[in-house]
This record gives sequence, structure tokens and C-alpha cells, in this order.
Amino acid sequence: MYKLLSLSIFLSFFVIQSASALTLKKGETVGSDGQIKASNSQDSNYENASSGMISDCNGKFDKKVPQVTELDCSLKRVSKYIKHPSGTIKSHHIPSEDAAMTVRGFPSHPKSDVFRFQTKIGVCAKNDFDCRPENVNNRTIRSEVSLPEEDDDRAKVGDRTVVEYDLYIASNPEFKNLAANGDWFNFGQFHGHGDEDVPITVAIVRDDNRVRLVKNGKRTNASPTPGSLAVYLRSIVFDEVLQKANQNSAIVLAGPGSFEDRWMRIRIEVKWESKKTGNINIHFDGQRVFECLNCVTLPIYEEAAVRDGIKGKQKFHFQFGVYSWRLGNSNDKKDPPMVVAYYKDVKWERK
Repeated sequence: MYKLLSLSIFLSFFVIQSASALTLKKGETVGSDGQIKASNSQDSNYENASSGMISDCNGKFDKKVPQVTELDCSLKRVSKYIKHPSGTIKSHHIPSEDAAMTVRGFPSHPKSDVFRFQTKIGVCAKNDFDCRPENVNNRTIRSEVSLPEEDDDRAKVGDRTVVEYDLYIASNPEFKNLAANGDWFNFGQFHGHGDEDVPITVAIVRDDNRVRLVKNGKRTNASPTPGSLAVYLRSIVFDEVLQKANQNSAIVLAGPGSFEDRWMRIRIEVKWESKKTGNINIHFDGQRVFECLNCVTLPIYEEAAVRDGIKGKQKFHFQFGVYSWRLGNSNDKKDPPMVVAYYKDVKWERK
């Protein structure tokens, strides 16, 4: 079992004020004195990481890799960017240089390129979204990249998309599960043009009775168990949710405690259609867990494809890494847990 360092080590460097009293600008972080400071120092990030190294490393580690999990002791940084076979991915959804990188030396796959992502508590990603006051208030944290990067390569209505990837989520012994404080951790999401257009997401289930459990291909009145890993279908597939945004249906992939600290293989194939001519196939660890034929697979509600109040042309891409936000009635005085996730063999195909 691989363990995370005590979160208190990291909190000695980041004093997080109540989100309602804090508004961060792009690239800013919260210093140990409680004051907002610019976050552009590579050395300070590595200092935090190395000061929090675990004793099992015995002084032998790559100082460019934050020492958070026992796995990190054996890793060597290959690039400060995500070096995907399609090209180097540089993203404005990365809050700091040590939040996403390409490494090698993973114990079970020592020669493979592995993408390492971690959350950065108190640091705002350098985009035009996460630093907005409402997103600071709901404790948004993000370290993500996108495939494909170019808008012309993204999927449109009528296209078929296949995404496959191996995912390893490290456990955090400080928390019963990573959703214990109401944080909704995403580990792969299809995102459309509009602000609310996220039709398919792989995420850890939080306590939210608005979400409906999918069982045997049907949407039930039950809710999934918090702490499970699930694929969320948002306002697609099921007739009763098509006309309203943010209606989530969850297909559980693995129960609480059964998916951390191991590699998982996820495959999602979608034919994007606004009428009942689309289809979705989802596989987990080589087994089919969901299939819909002749179903609506992209958002058709009134707000679909609307970004910042302007209607646009619908296209889809895949974002992966670590991303979370918290419900307004969740335990907002507690910090989100430290999360580290590893990815490999990430594939995007548009047909």
C-alpha cells in the first residue's frame, strides 16, 4: 500500500484562509503569513516538496519530483511538461511547474512514460476561470491538460471518439475517502464548448443526493455510494434529463477502497449525436460496464454550447489530470485532500 504524507506537512507552507474572504488572481498563492503572493518561483515549489520528503527515500530521489507518495521516491522527471505521443502539452490549467510532469521509473512500469499530476492547495491555475471569486469559494483546484489541443481536431456532431487510458489514484490515509469533505475529484472528462457542457466524467462520488445511480443500464431513484469511482453522464442518454443542465447519472466502476493504489484501464467510446442515433460504450479493466444504442449523447438543453453568455459551435475534447470543486453546502472550512494521480498510455482517437 502506498501512502501519502501527512497533509499537515504541506499546510505548514500554505495557510489557507476562509475562501469567502479570499480572492486570488492568476498565478497567486497564499503565503505562510496569510498574505497573497505571486507564485512564479520554481525553487519555492521544489523546496516545499523536498522538505516534505518521506524517510523511505533515504536521501536518494529526484528533487524535481515532489516527494508525496512512496512511489515518488523512484521517479525521475523526464519533462516538466506532459510529453504525449501526439506532442508536448502545455496547459493553462496547471497551477505550478510541479503540479504536472512526465516521469519514468514507476515500479511496475520502469521504462514507460508516466504523467504525474497533483493538487496544489491554495494555488490558483493560470486560466480565466479558476480564479473567479465564485470558484475560489467552492474550493476549485485543478491540474489538467487537454487532448487534442487544436480546436480543429476536436470532435463534432456525427464524429466517433475513443478515449483510453491507464489511471492510478494514490490513497490518502488522512481521509476516509477523497470525497469526505464534499470535493468532487475528476480524473478525465469530455468537455464541450459551453460552460456546462461536460457530458461524460470519471470521478469519485461525493455525497450528493441529486445524482442517480445507473444499474443494469437504467437510471434508478437511488444514489451512488460516496467514495466510489464512477462515470457520470450529465444530461445525456436518459429521456428524463435531456432538457435540463447538470442532471447527473452515475455508473459505478468500483466501490470505496477498491480502486486506489492500483492501475485501472478505462475505455470510453462515444458517437456524438443530438438525436437518438448516438451510442456509448464504457469498459473498465477490460469489462464492458455500460452500453447505450440509439441514444442522445451530447447536450441538447437550452444552455448547451453557451460560453460566457454567447452561443457557439459544439465541439468536444478530453481533459485529464486532477480537477475538483465543492458543493456550496459542503464542509467548506476544511481543506481539500492532497491528491496525486498517475496516467499512462493515454489515447485519443476521432473517427
